[in-house]
Amino acid sequence: MSTILSPTTAATSGLTEENFRNGVMPRAQLSIQASQLAVEKATQNNAKEFAGFELEEAIAVVNVLTDAGTIAPPSLKKARP
Repeated sequence: MSTILSPTTAATSGLTEENFRNGVMPRAQLSIQASQLAVEKATQNNAKEFAGFELEEAIAVVNVLTDAGTIAPPSLKKARP
């Protein structure tokens, strides 16, 4: 279960913007890989279409994080085409 932190809770817990971005980046990159696999392997058109939407969203998240200065883990590719 994910927890949404208020700005006050985040500040008192020591969570910084950089820590947040660094935590999101690997998950977004994993989402790219999973969505790409779904696009390639899905046999139903609606599933393939949905996977494509998810892929576009994950790429956008990684690109925003990269533009914000987040360093991608070395084992994962950069999302930009």
